[in-house]
Formats: sequence, structure tokens, C-alpha cells
Amino acid sequence: LTCCLLVATAAEPKNLDRVVTKALVLSNGLDWGNWGPAEYCEDGSFAMEFEVKFEPYSILNTDETAVNAVKLYCSTLELHPTGYILSSEGEKGEWQGMRVCENGFLTGMRAKVLAPRGVALDDVAVQDVMMECDYGDTVIIGVDSHARIPDGDWSTWARCPNGSAICGLETRLEDPNLVVDDTGITDISMYCCSLDGLRRRRQ
Repeated sequence: LTCCLLVATAAEPKNLDRVVTKALVLSNGLDWGNWGPAEYCEDGSFAMEFEVKFEPYSILNTDETAVNAVKLYCSTLELHPTGYILSSEGEKGEWQGMRVCENGFLTGMRAKVLAPRGVALDDVAVQDVMMECDYGDTVIIGVDSHARIPDGDWSTWARCPNGSAICGLETRLEDPNLVVDDTGITDISMYCCSLDGLRRRRQ
């Protein structure tokens, strides 16, 4: 039931008052396309689950796009869901199902990115997303059952400082067109907010 409520409800209203402790960026993101809006969990909530929209490789399709969107599902310290946030979304692919932190919030991220391959070969940009829960206690992956050939390279880990967790998301998307090779999500940024102030107020 909690899952269904999360899937049906976007976080409202968009919160512009979160105090960001660190911006997490990919070390190998591409500069294709345009950044979507930066979206934040409601005040007092943080990302505990995530989900990836993915178009798998197929021998029948010569222009795949791999990752087309990323959602973060937000909850309070008391584990009450407050909805999801989504920055930009490509039109291709299917949602792969929620990946859940069993303990704590999301605190680190990295992505597998296929570097530009030239005019004659298919480009896809971001192929997969991996997240850390509770400062490395658990690692969860967004796409775990599709062949991803050729494989790109994983970025270095980007992690929140101690006492903070992921609270915001921004993705860069290359829109589809009829002339140039399509990709999907080409770069990802996430934002960390402090947990310490909330914990002190609840003591």
C-alpha cells in the first residue's frame, strides 16, 4: 500500500528553501541536451528509495537510449512517505521498480555512462544508476536484469557529508529527434541536505 501511494503522488509543493550541504555530480557525465528543473523533497524529508526508467538494448533496435529518467521517493525521519521527485523524463523505456534502502536514507550515487562513440555507432549516455544507503551500509542498483552491451564506465562515487542525506535531484536529458542519434539522460546531479537540525528538534 505504501508503494502504491508513493507511485501515485508527486511531492508538492516544489520546495526551494532546502539548505543544501553538498551537490553530488557525475565525474563522467556528458554535456548533451538540457538540464531539467532541480526538484527537492518536501521540507523535513529525504530520499529513501529510487527508480530508473530504462530502455533495454535490442537486436531489433539500432538507436537505444538506456536510462530515460530517475525518480527519488521521499520520506520523513519517522518514515512517513511524502511523495516522489522527478526532474526530466524521456519518452522511451519502462520503469524498473523501486529500489529501497532498508536502513537509513540515500547518501551516495554514481552512474554507468557510455562515452561518445562517434557518428557510426549508437550513443546512449547514462546506462545505469547505483546508490548507497546510510553512508555505504548498502549499495543498490537501478537496472539489474538487462544486457548492457557495450558497457560504459562507472563514475566515481559522490557522497553526502556525514549528518546529511540526499534531498534533491536534477537530470540532463537529450530530447529525441529524427536527424541525430538519440540518447536519454546524459548527466545527473543530486543534492544533500542536513539531517542534524531535524534530529535536534525532535530530541
